[in-house]
Amino acid sequence: MRYATERTYMLYTDETLVVMIGRHEHETEGAWKANRERGGATVQNMFITAHRVNGQEARKQAADLGLQCG
Repeated sequence: MRYATERTYMLYTDETLVVMIGRHEHETEGAWKANRERGGATVQNMFITAHRVNGQEARKQAADLGLQCG
């Protein structure tokens, strides 16, 4: 079993949508709690994609992921 923290960010401008997903994995619950406080992780992965979409498609994708503008 692994413990994970994941964050998703979306940036949209000029019909280009960039999606970044950061995933931090930990071997144990104790490591997860300790590293969460320090900001480190046992394994860190970052996935980045970019593609052309219109504003309506960008808003739909953000809503599908449960994201809010901020």
